[in-house]
Amino acid sequence: MAISVSALKDKPLPTNDWIINGLLTRKNTGFLMGPPKRAAKSWLLLAAAWNLSEGFPIWGMSYLSPPRQMRVVYFTQEDTEADIQKRVLIHINGGRREPNDRLWLVPKNLNIKLDTQLGEGLIKRELDSVVAQAGAIDLVMLDPFRRMHDGDENDSSVIAKLWRTLEKIHNTYDCSTLIAHHVKKPPNDRSAYDPTDPNQGRGSGDIYGGGDAFVMVVPGPTAPDGKSWRQVTLHYESKRGEQMPPTIHRVWLTTGQVQHTGAVAPA
Repeated sequence: MAISVSALKDKPLPTNDWIINGLLTRKNTGFLMGPPKRAAKSWLLLAAAWNLSEGFPIWGMSYLSPPRQMRVVYFTQEDTEADIQKRVLIHINGGRREPNDRLWLVPKNLNIKLDTQLGEGLIKRELDSVVAQAGAIDLVMLDPFRRMHDGDENDSSVIAKLWRTLEKIHNTYDCSTLIAHHVKKPPNDRSAYDPTDPNQGRGSGDIYGGGDAFVMVVPGPTAPDGKSWRQVTLHYESKRGEQMPPTIHRVWLTTGQVQHTGAVAPA
């Protein structure tokens, strides 16, 4: 409904309804972007989902906290039920996590899409089931973006349709979305390539244009044994919050924990 500028002038300004303080507000969309491999994006998402469900800050960052315990539904489009169960057990057995009814996982089903009638219906069915069993949903995670649609992600009209579907989810469930997405393949000449820039996300510029929060994942070294942990640097951008400095983290593949190991020195 249209509103006059006079009415806006006198209307009390609403406070931000944060899902993750300083980063992502309710009914908005965030992206976790990085290379397809070695960026530990799915590990970061599951750790964040579990922490949010417990009401704790994510990734060891005290200021990236939820205002309360959040109910999260995580669509894991690259993991079968057996795959995601193994990762969950790593969190429970190695990380000493406690299960709860605020974190729900939807294993891989490639019929689940944002751009087909069948796919939308499957998303609704899963979300309605969680609401019926546990209560209202705060955050829906989609991992990865490419498995959530069939269109050409370089086509802005295709992305516009996806934004309409995401808005429908936001309005129906009064929730936010957080999406894992891949960055473009780096050019041979990397002199002007910046992996910390959200515009490096693969596909149409409307992905960046429509998004509200971005976490760029830049892979670093791995453990000497090649498998116990991976180091990543996270770069943040939020259209609703303040500028945050980049941070360095160790993602433990033996426990699922994400350890904050320091901040990036200013250039």
